[in-house]
Amino acid sequence: MTATNHFITADRTSGTEISVGTMVRWFTRLVGLSLVMAPFGMWVAPNATALPELMLMKLCASFFFALTGAHLLYSARTPRDTAGY
Repeated sequence: MTATNHFITADRTSGTEISVGTMVRWFTRLVGLSLVMAPFGMWVAPNATALPELMLMKLCASFFFALTGAHLLYSARTPRDTAGY
């Protein structure tokens, strides 16, 4: 047994495995956080155009990205244990 053998083999009794649901929640959180941060970059970008015709479109896109990202962050929260209810 080597020092890295513990990390290579999966021990089903230790509970250290990452389930698919956990990985999906992590990915959803990453996408949600990216979408929440995207509107800030859209407005702070140095070469962003300040044409009045595009301001409404930028505002709507910012609102959509922030709302979608917040929804993804909310939906990716860890589920509660409902055994006690």
